[in-house]
Amino acid sequence: MSLSCQVCNGQPAVGVACSSLGPISHAYCQECLRRGAEPLSLWHATFDCIGGPEHIRPDLREHAAAYSFKDQAYIGWDAIVASYTPLKDPSFGLGVQ
Repeated sequence: MSLSCQVCNGQPAVGVACSSLGPISHAYCQECLRRGAEPLSLWHATFDCIGGPEHIRPDLREHAAAYSFKDQAYIGWDAIVASYTPLKDPSFGLGVQ
């Protein structure tokens, strides 16, 4: 069985690695692994848990140029934040109340 990259959802994965955003592992292709890209859904879940992107630590904001993948292209911090829609139920978040 072959794995597909869970960041770009298309390329064959070269392996499974731990995310640098938290204690979770994903399958990564060579390019996503090289760029340090994270799944967009993981960035969004991180934002939900901390109360929004404005609450993220500066070192994570600058992390690996904050790459993700959307619409067949790598995106950076500004596009990651622009693609975020907060959950309607704020009680889901574990951080800011």
